[in-house]
Amino acid sequence: MKVMTGLRALERFECQLADLYQMFADRFASVPGAAAFAQLASASRRHAQAIAYQRRVLRQNGTLLDRLHIDLPALEEASARVRDTAARACTMSCAQAAARALDLERSPVRGQVVQSLRVVDESFAALIAELFRTDQRRGRMLERLDWVARANEAATATAAPIPLPPAPPPRPPASP
Repeated sequence: MKVMTGLRALERFECQLADLYQMFADRFASVPGAAAFAQLASASRRHAQAIAYQRRVLRQNGTLLDRLHIDLPALEEASARVRDTAARACTMSCAQAAARALDLERSPVRGQVVQSLRVVDESFAALIAELFRTDQRRGRMLERLDWVARANEAATATAAPIPLPPAPPPRPPASP
């Protein structure tokens, strides 16, 4: 069943992202704001768990399968980018890691993950919408981390590190 193959691939993709983000979190633990990587790792693990749940539901209710499309070539390309990044992670600066994470989070494949998870039912769609909003907040944290990391890399070795800019005020909840 191609959809189940796609869901397994999406689950593996999320697990790969979680491992990569955890690698970045461990590597840059002393960098201000790098906790965003640990939070992204946790969110990716939750997404993988949600996809695994969806596969179980779809095995029991095959009528939902026709509502789901997964672009396997795009997914494989994104997975290859994650593997490539993981292979080079030990040589990346925090700014490079943040920029790559932003690139991966903005990937069209991330939209496939959210779309695929909304198929199960409306209550599950609400959960996924909340996970997606959380991802958007984490994306903004990554943008701040990217800015700080780039500024710190540009500073001289004798200058004090540049602190994180203040967090933007919370946005009102958006409708899913």
